[in-house]
Amino acid sequence: MKSREILQILSPYGNWSHKNGMQVVDETAAKKMERNFYMSRAVTLWRGLPVYIGHPDDPSSARPNAKIVGRIKRIFSIDGGIAALICYPEEILKKLRSGKIRAISPRWQMESLGDGNFRPVKLISAGLTNNPNIPDSGKIISIDSSDSFLKDAKVSIKKIQKSTELTLRQMRKCSDEIDSMNKAIRESVVSSRISSEDKCGSARDVKKRMGEIASIAQKRSKETGEPYTKSFAFCKRAFESR
Repeated sequence: MKSREILQILSPYGNWSHKNGMQVVDETAAKKMERNFYMSRAVTLWRGLPVYIGHPDDPSSARPNAKIVGRIKRIFSIDGGIAALICYPEEILKKLRSGKIRAISPRWQMESLGDGNFRPVKLISAGLTNNPNIPDSGKIISIDSSDSFLKDAKVSIKKIQKSTELTLRQMRKCSDEIDSMNKAIRESVVSSRISSEDKCGSARDVKKRMGEIASIAQKRSKETGEPYTKSFAFCKRAFESR
């Protein structure tokens, strides 16, 4: 039976209520889930995690012989959430495109964050449903229309990753330039402060020296009877010649 691969939203980022608590889906969850996805035995052996109708593999309603209707080939983060590349047979794809099946419900392992909050860290399977617990889960991003779809999808993903890496490099470069500018400014401020202090010190020294000359000139003027200004000029020349 012919199968086709489509891109679907597995889960948008956000906090989504669950019977066991609050599911926190964020970038950290996306990174952990993507890493654990490729370590999964199911991905290695069967080239993808199973997709069912509902959750027949859930321990509370286990049906060991439930039919697998799709395979999750890859998961990765996108702007605002986690996406999945899923392979479906044509009959299931028609139901998705027509709206007979409207959503997909991820089944995953979660780590406790405390206070009733949990973060998904490993995808186990997914179930097609019309009653999703997470809004927009299962929304179709793109459907392949040619054999080049998967190649184009991978190219788009690589472009996003390269763009992200370039942005990070530019941010680091800007950060380094800002640090360099801040260092130069600090050094300039310190230098200006020292220069200002030197000038202030010199001004204080001059003022002190002139006060001493004035005191000596005043005393000499009294002793010799010559005008104070003449005594001051005499004392100043004598001081400067030392």
